[in-house]
Amino acid sequence: MKKFLLGAIVASLFAAVVALGASMAGLVPIAATSKEPALLSWFLHNTYKKAVAWNAADIQVPKDFANEQMVLKGAKNFAAMCAGCHTAPGKEATAASLGLNPTPPKAAELAEVLTAAERFWVINNGVKMTGMPAFGPAHQDKDELWSLVAFTEKLPSLNGKAYDAMVAKARAQMPDEDGHSHSHMEPVQQPKINTHHDSKAHDEPRQTSGEVGASQKTKSVKHDHSGHSH
Repeated sequence: MKKFLLGAIVASLFAAVVALGASMAGLVPIAATSKEPALLSWFLHNTYKKAVAWNAADIQVPKDFANEQMVLKGAKNFAAMCAGCHTAPGKEATAASLGLNPTPPKAAELAEVLTAAERFWVINNGVKMTGMPAFGPAHQDKDELWSLVAFTEKLPSLNGKAYDAMVAKARAQMPDEDGHSHSHMEPVQQPKINTHHDSKAHDEPRQTSGEVGASQKTKSVKHDHSGHSH
């Protein structure tokens, strides 16, 4: 038994040294075009599924979150935020989706592989090293993200024509500030912080150190006119 444990420790150390050496030498294949070994691919995908399920376990799905208005808002948001990677019904894969590794699921597959709570968690938090960004930091109004979850519920039943019609309807019915009409490659406008507590005080000219000293000196000098005769 001792020999077995010793052998396992030695083998583990040897594997760690080889892995570190390959990393330091730049021999690890990091190109998105290279495919992972089947065992590694299974490990990574299984880790992803288990982690998402665990993190989403306590998320409360809003009642009636998939109502018609939310689905419409989600259609507009999906076209602006997601269609570039998750191929929409009736559309060809984009250059971005073809180049991602792992390959992102198509739009119609999203509701089949994840529950509503899991989809919300992934949209809100993103997934490391997959190309899936976290939209939560840029969206304080979480209804924007739940609308995407609502639309993904509808996606499996849509063909290309129905998808285009729903997106067009959403854009026609909703003003620009309701739902998304911008590209997510644009910079996010951060709120401006007003650091001026008293605008009036900032408008007054400042005295230089010399002027301040002269002013103080003038105030400190007192004239006694009692001894003067006029």
